[in-house]
Amino acid sequence: MPDVKIGPNSIVGAYSVVAKNVPPDTVVAGNPARKIRTVSEYREKILKKWEVQRPVGYLSDLQEGVKYSPSFIESRKREEIHILMKHLSKQLWKEKSADYAD
Repeated sequence: MPDVKIGPNSIVGAYSVVAKNVPPDTVVAGNPARKIRTVSEYREKILKKWEVQRPVGYLSDLQEGVKYSPSFIESRKREEIHILMKHLSKQLWKEKSADYAD
């Protein structure tokens, strides 16, 4: 909408109609757009969900604060992609199985 300002680091949901100014670090969505939560609240929610859904073994041997060589990182990426693909295919299979059960 005209004269509406969206604050820095804010997130606006797809197809939302923003009729009022959006404060910084805010997630809004809808028609009219309404505050869903702050960006930090959204981040915490996603991190909690990731801890529950993270595949077993994913990034398990990396240590925080250690600098790894680019060649090590590239080799790890290939390994981690396989772990994620296997995990996602299991998740999708569960969802499809649940759909057929209905």
